[in-house]
Amino acid sequence: MPQKKFIGFFLVFFSALLLLYQTGKAPISSFITWPFILFFIASLLVFIGFIKENAQLVLIAGIAASVGLFIWGMQNIINWPTHWSILIVMFGIVIFLHYLVSKHHLAISVAIILILSGLCAWPGLRDVSVLAPIAPLLNTYWPVFILGLGIYFLFRK
Repeated sequence: MPQKKFIGFFLVFFSALLLLYQTGKAPISSFITWPFILFFIASLLVFIGFIKENAQLVLIAGIAASVGLFIWGMQNIINWPTHWSILIVMFGIVIFLHYLVSKHHLAISVAIILILSGLCAWPGLRDVSVLAPIAPLLNTYWPVFILGLGIYFLFRK
């Protein structure tokens, strides 16, 4: 069974790379840079963490994959969002993946707060027509989410 999952992982991963190359989004030479290699190895470790149900591996490898993908995207993808808030969203997604393995209920709260904080801090929010009227408010007061999480940690039993 795990062999089929590894084959599936590689097929999905390499077909996504082929799609990036075929559409002209990333040159083939960008796939042999250290950020991409970090992203690839860490993604493989996240996958192994899911198969082995190792939540710590999913968390640590997910953070490494996020950093690798963020740096690789900034260097190689045109119009890649370069604002730090995108990295916060990625970390929130990693913690959500950690939750899927660990089933620790606090992880889902942290994941949601990080994702919301990152999205609210993102300057591109002004370009979303539905959110444009409240984007300045969200861009200014996004730390309230982090403040609330900190207060929760201080007073939880």
